[in-house]
Amino acid sequence: MTVALLVTSTIAIAIAIWDPRPLLKEADTLIVIWIVALAAWPYIVIYCVAPFFWADAAEAGVLSPALQFIPAAAVSAIALFSALREKQVDISLPAALVGVSIVFAAVAIGASGFSKVINFGLAVSLYAGVILKWRKVTLRSVGVGALISLSLMALATTIGAVANSSAVVAPCRQDKCGLVSEALTSPFAGNGNVLGMATTLLVPFAFAVLPAWRSLIVVAGVGGLQFLAGSRTAMFALAVGVAGLVVISLCRTIRARLVAATLALVVGFAASLRFMFVNYSGSTDSYRGYLWDMATEAIRRAPVFGHGPGYWWQLNDSALFQANYSPHNGWLDLLTAVGAWGVIVIVAGIIVQLLTTARTALPWLIAYYATVLSVGMLESPYVPYYYGILPFTAIMPLMIYEPRESMDPELDENLSIVPSIPVGEKVENKDPSTAAI
Repeated sequence: MTVALLVTSTIAIAIAIWDPRPLLKEADTLIVIWIVALAAWPYIVIYCVAPFFWADAAEAGVLSPALQFIPAAAVSAIALFSALREKQVDISLPAALVGVSIVFAAVAIGASGFSKVINFGLAVSLYAGVILKWRKVTLRSVGVGALISLSLMALATTIGAVANSSAVVAPCRQDKCGLVSEALTSPFAGNGNVLGMATTLLVPFAFAVLPAWRSLIVVAGVGGLQFLAGSRTAMFALAVGVAGLVVISLCRTIRARLVAATLALVVGFAASLRFMFVNYSGSTDSYRGYLWDMATEAIRRAPVFGHGPGYWWQLNDSALFQANYSPHNGWLDLLTAVGAWGVIVIVAGIIVQLLTTARTALPWLIAYYATVLSVGMLESPYVPYYYGILPFTAIMPLMIYEPRESMDPELDENLSIVPSIPVGEKVENKDPSTAAI
């Protein structure tokens, strides 16, 4: 039953994509490669590749994270150096604002004796490529990368379950058993939660590329993976995201789409703050209540600047408190690590991106952040300054560079006649839709 469901999910996603060649032809090739390396390859390693070579993460040591993230770090470096070679580049203000939290994290890492410096170094290497922009990167290119990633993740997980079932499939936890009595697992992830969340977060970008009916086939395939991943958080986020995305797809005007996307964002935001409005005990939501209480107390002690990105891991390594890997709430994780100051800067970066992105792309981008907030209800998906469980969450939307149309096209046209290239310098014709980032 497990393998049958995986095969069905893989086929469903493949049918929805059908012929990828037209999609790839319209997309920026390097952006697609970058997204696959960042959003798909790490989980392909976790659920398919690594279990063939090592018994667990301890045996693999640093080889496991290196295998997962060196490809994405390499593409990020290519993006950065390609930008530096250009004569005219823009600093992405949204990426710069969000990136301020990385600078702050560097100070905190240094002050703590360089604890968990590898996690910080990975975050920096993955993030570096989104800072500089010199040409348009469309939402469509990012969406094609997301679709290819979903297809490859489903295929690789199916291969892992068939060829190495003892490492990738296990009896489901009693409180998570659904249609089947088995669930996805991995000695490199502990369970299938991270796969469930990763696939959920890619769905909004799929809707931005495919017609609604084909996108729903993708959702059906992702839904099959969710049953086996066993992540209730991902299932809830998928429901919120898809509801918003379907309404957006049905709307005929940009204004109506923006209203629908904003409503989805409000729902996601409310869900992410659920812990503040419900009476919970320590055992609530699989003992997350204890983590929330501990995080709340830590925030009270350092509300402005937080305790640094490695604090929660240090807490978990101590003998005083079994802290898991995060407070299991997006806001609590951010506030514990970088404090109110860091949260304000990060939120400002996201707001600037939303205010400066083309209106045609904006509804899908808002829906993505609504899905991130929904996942943040019980997990910590958005951690730009530190190598967390879903590193692509903060980086992938910042790849988009589709500026809002000018409010004064006539002024722009008049300004465009002013020569910006020195006399005698050769002018190269660059097609922004095909230029490498």
